Amino acid sequence: MNKFERYSIVAGIALSAISAVASAYAAWQTAAQAKIALQALTASDLNHTFEGFLDDWTALCNTIDLTGGYIGFDVRSTQNLQMIIVEATDLGYDFKPLDNPFQRMNVIKAMDKAVAAQDKLTLWLPSERINTMGFNAVMANLIMLSRVDTSESEARHFSSMLKQVGYCKIWKTWFMNWFKQGYPPAPNVIYKDVRLAFNSRDGSALNDDYIRESRKLPWDEIHRFAPP
Repeated sequence: MNKFERYSIVAGIALSAISAVASAYAAWQTAAQAKIALQALTASDLNHTFEGFLDDWTALCNTIDLTGGYIGFDVRSTQNLQMIIVEATDLGYDFKPLDNPFQRMNVIKAMDKAVAAQDKLTLWLPSERINTMGFNAVMANLIMLSRVDTSESEARHFSSMLKQVGYCKIWKTWFMNWFKQGYPPAPNVIYKDVRLAFNSRDGSALNDDYIRESRKLPWDEIHRFAPP
């Protein structure tokens, strides 16, 4: 083998090695780009899925809320996140009876939609992160807030509804914070620690007498308390 042939073989081997490295790099780069694209797609899908969940949770809150905007809500938690205080101010609510089977069915349907929307998050988040959301406990507490004996006092039914609305509203904020802050453990406030502070039109308590008097007032009279 002459010198030229040796150089040709060496050069051929070197070119083959370079070509192999280049091909490997191209494959790695393609895989890396695909991974980045997949991560971006996953993040986009996760954001979209969470937005859908939040929309359905908001719809649930609105379905529970039968006040028509004539009760003002200011919901807050204690500093240690162990209690929720629902401050409800009467702005001209007429206190129509709440015992409506169609309303109960609407709430059940809204709950089912919220549960289904939360289930979709499991497509994008591992179980250990989903668990920090505390969603099952939130739903259980919301249901427990609705289970009151109203046979002796209609006011208990309205008190329960106002607590449910406030509880639902504050959890919308807490769910948003949970998602934005990277899935830290959500607060754990049981239904017994949801308190109602009711501000009536005349300073009286929320009781059956107050409800009966509210229903007797003419439309113009009761709605003079409403915001413009």
